Amino acid sequence: MNNDHKAIIMKMELTLALTIAIVTMIAEGCTPEPIGPENGGGNNRPPVANAGPDKTIILPVNVITLDATASTDPDNNLSTYNWEKIAGPASFTIANPSVIQTDVTNLVEGVYEFELTVVDTKGAYAKDRCRVFVIVDRPAATILRVAGGPVYSLITLPINSITLSAQGFLTANIVSKEWKKISGPDSYTINSPSSFETLVTGLTTGVYQFQFKATSVNGLSDSSRATVSVIDPLSLNQEVIIQNQQWIIGGGFTCHSLDIDLDQYIPLGAPVKKVFIKPDCTSVWNELVIVNNETYSYQILNGHFLEVQWCNNGCNYMDTPDLKIIY
Repeated sequence: MNNDHKAIIMKMELTLALTIAIVTMIAEGCTPEPIGPENGGGNNRPPVANAGPDKTIILPVNVITLDATASTDPDNNLSTYNWEKIAGPASFTIANPSVIQTDVTNLVEGVYEFELTVVDTKGAYAKDRCRVFVIVDRPAATILRVAGGPVYSLITLPINSITLSAQGFLTANIVSKEWKKISGPDSYTINSPSSFETLVTGLTTGVYQFQFKATSVNGLSDSSRATVSVIDPLSLNQEVIIQNQQWIIGGGFTCHSLDIDLDQYIPLGAPVKKVFIKPDCTSVWNELVIVNNETYSYQILNGHFLEVQWCNNGCNYMDTPDLKIIY
């Protein structure tokens, strides 16, 4: 047998093998994939889905609008739309998942992912997704500054009233405000307990501690306190001397401080009339002023903690001053 005859036989065998394979595929129900765009067939071109940009909302807002109007079809044959949540918290309600634009309500804190499916009249389809970030505004509830200036005030009878004021950032998110007395004499009247600013009247000799508390729309709260000392100039003065105190050194160019728990040195609730300091570098008692960036100043925090500050000049940080408290 020559080479030409061998080639003819090989071609016949190959043709027979292919025929057998095709017959077998048909018998087993296998058909070739259709030619053309996915699920569309023929000359149909698939649509382009566009679920819109990602969205962010801040509670208590808990609704968004899903929008598929940017979806297109080259053949202008878009037929159906479908919105579906594929990830995120369980709480949600899609008003109508089969329309171009639909609201989603009852959203809670978390990240949602919604999938859009668009289908044309030929059955070709496309998908796109968008995320929705639902966040809670947490500004530490509020950041507050309380009192008519510093957090410590000193008034002298016969003056028996003071205006307390609180300033809260992000005030638009505050849903409740309250002034109340934490400690001090029984005699007092808070005129506007639900306002940022209130007049407090009817004060008598002693040390008061007032608190302002604000609650934000998401249920978080923050508070700050104001101490008010009321002194009677006609009462007998008493004094106590506290020796050899040590400064708490502030970093950089900040002020240094020392803290005294007054409850250990004077009767509980006794108002401080004056505070004096005698540094090591002098034999003279210097009267302190209420905090205002002077060399030496003081304030009383939380009703009974005396904080003395040393700024600018004065002795060096190794100084161990004595304090004299008049009450």
